[in-house]
Amino acid sequence: MVEDYQSSEEFARAYVPGRRACLILDLHLPGASGLDYLANQDDAATELPVIVITGRGDPGTRARAERLGVLAFLDKPVSSEILLANIKQALGQA
Repeated sequence: MVEDYQSSEEFARAYVPGRRACLILDLHLPGASGLDYLANQDDAATELPVIVITGRGDPGTRARAERLGVLAFLDKPVSSEILLANIKQALGQA
């Protein structure tokens, strides 16, 4: 099942701990950025494997994402094969 959220705040309100899942996170969101959201979490949502997708990645942002423990940092456009392979890897860790 896929669930879509318009912001990191909306995701945080709806998140149910304990579900086998992964978070596919865009860096540029309304409100807090994707990485700011990850950096400020102290709840169970931080245990989710995270795949970051961005159209405006740079080496500094990639390094910050890695420090925050993201599983994958993918640049747009990303092929469906690569995205699905990363999702399968993430769900294997969930």
